[in-house]
Amino acid sequence: MDTVTPLLMLLAGRDDWTPPAACETRARDLAGQGRLVRAKVYPSATHGFDQPGQGRMYLGHFMTYDGAATSDARVELEKFLADALR
Repeated sequence: MDTVTPLLMLLAGRDDWTPPAACETRARDLAGQGRLVRAKVYPSATHGFDQPGQGRMYLGHFMTYDGAATSDARVELEKFLADALR
């Protein structure tokens, strides 16, 4: 993946579907090239952490809502957009 488009990655640390490690590495590489790329990992969050509802299995993967991570992700998004659109 290569991008010149500003990119924000809000990642779930306990995501067993798309683990965050590869995204974190790529974000560091792109940021090192001067790209506007940020990654933030929510350590206790699972895939779909921003989807309200009770924890559940979906296609063999655990998903549960994390209100604190979702609230913080909204704040991070607003800050990122303010920087990207300046």
